Amino acid sequence: MAPFQRLPLQTKGALYVLLLIVTIFLTVSLVVYTSVHRDLEQQLVDENLRMVRDLSSNARSPILTTDLTALQKLVEQAGSSRAVEAAVVTDATGRILASTDMSGLGQKSPEWATGRVQEPPSASGWNLLPLASDELLKTASHPIEVRDEELGKVHVRFDPSELRQIVAENLNATLRKLLWLGLFTGVVGTAGAFLISGFVTRPIRRLTGQVEAMERELTTSAPDQKGGPAEGDELVRLQYGFERLRSTLDRYLVELDRLHRKQQALNCLATIGEMSAHVAHELRNSLSSLRGAARYLRRHPEATQKTEFSEIIEEEVHRLYEMTEGFLDFSRPFEPQLEERDLCALIQDTCARLATDYENAGVTLEFTCSEGRTCLLDAQLIHQALVNLLTNALDVLEPGDRVHVSMEPGPDGTRRVIVRDTGPGIPAEDRERIFKPFVTTKTHGSGLGLAVVSKVVLQHGGNVEVDDAPGGGARFTLTIPKAG
Repeated sequence: MAPFQRLPLQTKGALYVLLLIVTIFLTVSLVVYTSVHRDLEQQLVDENLRMVRDLSSNARSPILTTDLTALQKLVEQAGSSRAVEAAVVTDATGRILASTDMSGLGQKSPEWATGRVQEPPSASGWNLLPLASDELLKTASHPIEVRDEELGKVHVRFDPSELRQIVAENLNATLRKLLWLGLFTGVVGTAGAFLISGFVTRPIRRLTGQVEAMERELTTSAPDQKGGPAEGDELVRLQYGFERLRSTLDRYLVELDRLHRKQQALNCLATIGEMSAHVAHELRNSLSSLRGAARYLRRHPEATQKTEFSEIIEEEVHRLYEMTEGFLDFSRPFEPQLEERDLCALIQDTCARLATDYENAGVTLEFTCSEGRTCLLDAQLIHQALVNLLTNALDVLEPGDRVHVSMEPGPDGTRRVIVRDTGPGIPAEDRERIFKPFVTTKTHGSGLGLAVVSKVVLQHGGNVEVDDAPGGGARFTLTIPKAG
């Protein structure tokens, strides 16, 4: 992995910002440097022209008074300028009156001041000869006039190397200022970028630490060294941690699923053992009664209680038959055949079929239904669950009691079937176990009725609950999803 990729995210962010600052600074500096360069050249040209103009203006009086000494001082003063290589003042005939080169006095104008002007005279009387390599002037001439009468001319030749040196010195000063500004901007920008990057990346670093800590808690194996969390920034480590965490969770889910299946198998075996023990106990009791009755009848064929013992045998056989039927109903696997049905109509039909039994027992059966009545269900299984629930209620109620069945919409589009009675209710300690097989609070029955109810509702993706009804009694709530 490249060294840069090993840097923390905060450092990377600071470097990116610093690179952006440097790029912007270099671009701005280049623009400023070019602009200043042009401005300095133009400023130097303007200063030189102003100096020539001032020399021409100051030379009028000495020429008019023929004060050559004063004129020579003016020329020498102009020649003392760093950029001036030579300066001469000529009269109207072109004869040199004053010059920085004393040997040329009284002679004709030098060649550099005559006939080599590349620019025509301007409206102000300037004769300019620019340097071939840049915009700096090589020579400049200006007439000496009094009331439109030309008394002479001023000719000045500039030193190109000195002109460039002056520009370079000014540019160097500007460049030093830019460098100091760039250094200050870089230091402040780097510090600010580091602080801002730290503030921005703090949640990522915190999340990375939490993921790595969680991964260390969940896994027992050592992390891979190559490409591990020790290499790369926080994002790489975060990605690595998520991958490791996902892999660990996948292993745990597989193991959990295996343990769940194992637990289900153990629970199934335990349930089978419990059911087998209960069935064996009931069979033994019934067979004991049958054997006792059979022995008595065999030993006393002329006994007057023959009818009584025959009834005992018939009752025990009927009880064994009911227990076997209930056991088969509960243990039979089934898959609900879901279809769109009117749940209210199904409940009403079930209540109608049990109305006679309730009437004979002196128990009132009532039914109400609200809107939103259709849902996906297996009508036969729901009918069986309702029959078991209502029959179970009828077994514990006394004449004059009431049972009320209602259907109302529940949360998230579910349907709730509520069965309330005014009976003795169900003790709180029995409410968690009454839906298990062979558990009953009655003096008779197989204990499979409510277990079948719970199984049917669970097969529909719902659940069944029991609590106290308002005013006393028990209340069973069957929650059935609308979509099955």
